[in-house]
Amino acid sequence: SQGWPLVVAVRLADQHVLVTSLNGSGGTWSGRWTDLGSPDAGSAAGPAIGGPVVTTTDDGRTWVLVRNGSGGVSVTSRDPAGGGWTGVWEDLGGGPDVQDGLALVTDQAGRATLVASTRTALLRWTRGSGSARFTGPDALPVPATGPVGPPAVAVSRDGHLEIGYRQAETGQVVVTQQMGQGWNPSPVVLGDLRGVGGPAMASASEGSDGRITVAARTRDGVGVTRQQGPDGGYGRWVDLGG
Repeated sequence: SQGWPLVVAVRLADQHVLVTSLNGSGGTWSGRWTDLGSPDAGSAAGPAIGGPVVTTTDDGRTWVLVRNGSGGVSVTSRDPAGGGWTGVWEDLGGGPDVQDGLALVTDQAGRATLVASTRTALLRWTRGSGSARFTGPDALPVPATGPVGPPAVAVSRDGHLEIGYRQAETGQVVVTQQMGQGWNPSPVVLGDLRGVGGPAMASASEGSDGRITVAARTRDGVGVTRQQGPDGGYGRWVDLGG
């Protein structure tokens, strides 16, 4: 998106994905929406697509991904050279049980990772540096009871990914952690904070102290925890009230 903010939304009348952006650096919103169509155009699957997520990767290409009406994931993109959207939605699979609430992050090397929950599994798609497409899905380790609600994903200071979500039955926040080229087979429970709704995660960014922050709803407010050090384990939950 040339570094300019984008807003992506779904039009309820026909379930088409729309996008608008700023008119250049420091400019105003154009007020013009580009219609990207629908991943379910001409399909009998129905109009129930999910909320879109968007990122820009190392080659300058902008990607929009949604849960499609077949319960999988679809993607379209904008060509960085010509500046136009492809007008084509690619089905990335993962159906039929992908839940709404996709999580998307791009790391320091420009690699993008999409994460989605089903009612029993956690799925991941990746777009490597310089690659022209997303690949996957791969199933990631989760507790025996499975995930519930939407996941969140963040990048640690050393570049490894951490994926947070609620554990079914307990409502506790759990993190599945990347280890080298694989994943920790034993997801980590982040203390005894219980509640509903997916967690939010903020990546370790340049200029910060290099720690991931996690926030989640409690039964009567919001709790927050952080890595105790860069790339390390998490500390206790702090109750923010609310």
